[in-house]
Amino acid sequence: MSKLKRIYCPFHGAKAEENAQILQPGIKNSKLCELVELPSKVRMLQHPEGPYINACPQTSGRPENVDLMIIHGCMQPEQAIVWREQYPDIPAVMLDYKDELRLFHPDARVLCHFKRNMAIRQHGKPLGVETYGNKVVHFSPYCVREDVYQEMQQYRDHDREMDVCCFFEPNQAKWEEHMPREFHRGIPTRQAVEKAIGFCGTRRLIASMLAASQRWYGCNFNMHIGKTGGGQTDGRRSPQSEYCHLMATTKIIVTATPDGWEGDYRLMEAMSSGALVLHNRMMLPPHGLVDGKHWVVYDNHTDMLEKMYYYMHEQQEASNIGQAGREFVLNNHRPHHRVESWLRAVNCL
Repeated sequence: MSKLKRIYCPFHGAKAEENAQILQPGIKNSKLCELVELPSKVRMLQHPEGPYINACPQTSGRPENVDLMIIHGCMQPEQAIVWREQYPDIPAVMLDYKDELRLFHPDARVLCHFKRNMAIRQHGKPLGVETYGNKVVHFSPYCVREDVYQEMQQYRDHDREMDVCCFFEPNQAKWEEHMPREFHRGIPTRQAVEKAIGFCGTRRLIASMLAASQRWYGCNFNMHIGKTGGGQTDGRRSPQSEYCHLMATTKIIVTATPDGWEGDYRLMEAMSSGALVLHNRMMLPPHGLVDGKHWVVYDNHTDMLEKMYYYMHEQQEASNIGQAGREFVLNNHRPHHRVESWLRAVNCL
C-alpha cells in the first residue's frame, strides 16, 4: 500500500463551510491522505504584542514530512499570510470558495488557488481569465457537503410524496395586485411575468413561473415553492432538516445557478437526493454530467415547464435519471473527491 499523503490545515477548527463541511471531511474520508497537526506559534490579533504580520518565527525545513499545506479562504488575509509563513518550506495551496470575483488571498505564497467553478455569463468565459494575471488558478466545482448527505440518508426509505420542489422565492407579494388571472396563448410567459411583476432574476423567475403554472394552467401537482430551513449562516454551517427531508422525498427538484455566474451547493445537494434535477444550462457544468442521463437541462422558463410536465407523466424515466444522477454524484462529487483532485492538480498524488 502506498504511503498516505500528509496534509496540514492551519486554522482547522474554523466553522465556515468550505473548511468544516468540505476540506476536513474530505481529508478524513479519503483513502489517499491524512490530516496532521503541527505546533502553532501564531499570535492572535488580540495578542498584546501586536498584529499577525511578522508576528511569529519561521520554522525551517518540512516538519514531520508533511506533503502539503491547504489554506482555506475563510481566514482573514493577515491570518492566511502569517499561517503560511509559519512553515514556509511546506508546499501550499489556497482553497478559495468565496463569492467575490477577485482572489480572496492573492498575496499568500502558494502553488495555486482553487477557486469555485464559476463562469461570467456575459462574456462566456471562466471567471478570472482576464483578471488573475500570473496567478495559477484551478476551477473547482462544488460537491455535496458531507453533513447534508448524511442528513438525507435517514430519509432514503421514505416515499416521494412531494411532486416538485423549488427552493427560491417567487415575487408573491405582487401576484394578487398585478398578475392576470388567466394566461392567453401567444404571449411569451417570461414577458407576461415581467410585465406584471417587474424583472426578477433567474431563480426568482423560475419560482414565479412554477407558481404561474398552478394559477394559469390549473396544474394540480403537489409543489413546494420557497425557501426553507435556517438563514444563510445557519444553512451553511449545519444541515437543515426540513430542507434535506424535502429533497429526499421529492420527485423533481427545479433549480438554477445564481444570476451572472455559475457554481453553488444546490446542484450537487439536489442530485444526491435521488430526485430528478431540472437545471438551467451552464457554460461550465461539472465534468461528466450528461443531460438526459444524470440530470435534465432546460434552456428557458417555458422549456422548464414543459419538461416538468413531461417527467411528471413519465415518472419511471424521471426516477431512472434521478438515481443515475445520485450515483454519479456519490461516486465523483463528494468532499474526498475534491481533495484528491486538488492533490493531483499539484502533482501530490
